[in-house]
Amino acid sequence: MKKVYFIKSLLSIVMAATMSMGLSSCSEDDEVSVSNANVTINAGETSETISISSNTNWVANADSTWCTISPSAGSGNGTISVTLAPNYTDKDRECKVMVYAGDASCTFIVRQEHLELSVSPAEIYLLKEANSSASITITSKGKWAAECHADWLNLSSKSGEGKTIVNITALSDNDSASEREAIITVKSEGLSKVVKVIQRPIHIRAFANADIDNAVILSNSYAIKMTYDGDVSYYYAAILSKSSSAGWTDKKVVSEITSKFNPEKPSDEGEDMFYNSGFSANTTYIFFTVAFNEKGEQGPLQRFEFTTPRRITNRPGVSYANLRADSQWHWTTVKNAFAKRYYMIALDGLYAFAFGNYPDAAAAFAIREGANSGSLSPIVDSGSWNLDKETDYFYSACWAQGDDGKFASEIDKVYIDPSSFSRGMRDIQDHAVASQSGKVSMKELREILSHAKVYAE
Repeated sequence: MKKVYFIKSLLSIVMAATMSMGLSSCSEDDEVSVSNANVTINAGETSETISISSNTNWVANADSTWCTISPSAGSGNGTISVTLAPNYTDKDRECKVMVYAGDASCTFIVRQEHLELSVSPAEIYLLKEANSSASITITSKGKWAAECHADWLNLSSKSGEGKTIVNITALSDNDSASEREAIITVKSEGLSKVVKVIQRPIHIRAFANADIDNAVILSNSYAIKMTYDGDVSYYYAAILSKSSSAGWTDKKVVSEITSKFNPEKPSDEGEDMFYNSGFSANTTYIFFTVAFNEKGEQGPLQRFEFTTPRRITNRPGVSYANLRADSQWHWTTVKNAFAKRYYMIALDGLYAFAFGNYPDAAAAFAIREGANSGSLSPIVDSGSWNLDKETDYFYSACWAQGDDGKFASEIDKVYIDPSSFSRGMRDIQDHAVASQSGKVSMKELREILSHAKVYAE
């Protein structure tokens, strides 16, 4: 009987020792892995679930305070939840999560997009009549919601995600003797933007509309497509720096631009390219337009805000070389290391004279029109070119794009007139245009583009 008891006791001691060793030591074959080594969490999301595979106990921790792991420890196979604080910075961010299991370890990266919310324009104007409407563009990286407490306004959408155009419509006439206003508040993931809506009381229907979303804005000039709505006989358009016109009333703005600028008449086709030059880089301007009918009655003043880009030394660009002339114009283009591709126009005669005296943005606008319509093809290499010569006027411009597909903040050009031609075509690389404004009908611009044909040597 004592013998049996001794054997049982000995067996118990051995088993206990074995269990104790298993709990306190690390096996040479410890293993751990995660289901995803690179996790990207969109701006509108805050968490992600990761699976952990292991044959032993494990511990997980992150190297950033804005990233929380739960649970932070476990055993064997399991899941963890990665929870992120909202990213209100202006750029994406990432953190490293380490998982340790005995002698084994693994790492995965969590990338979080930054939150973004923009609403444009920040102020819109409606006519006094019911059903007068305008639109705003909401752009966000997450879900957004809009609210407005004015019972005389209707929003075509009050919630959405990403980029959405929302139509704002007046539900009733504004029969009062003064403007009425309403505020639309747009919220997304803790961010907030407001839009002021102003309904006119008695103005006539006459609008000179600037398509600011599709404007060409260079560091020294701009070109923009103008369309017209209502009874527009003539209009005024002017650029003022935001700082110089701060605090001006509508009456003050109208008085300034009608007394200091010449009126413009819409083209018969109702589509024009309006251009202006003489700007400073990296400066915010406001483009004002006000239209009048044939009786001289005024439509609403409109504002379109934009900022000129910075001048960049290492920008995508193209240089001209080996320019000569016989019965044809001959030249070479050489793209720099920052240029992925470029578009080119070349003109002879009156069309060359016209573009030689337009601001750079007018040529860039024409190039983009040709690129969008397919009449101009992208050029990916340097090359040699020719164009039939009929006069002593020659103009060519190139607009380069970088690897990101964005156009450069400046164009590259060459212009020759009879005086430079007689001097042996010297001093032709940079032709400066004084500050000026004007317009060209879109019909005329497309006609010019049809003559901008170049041929490879």
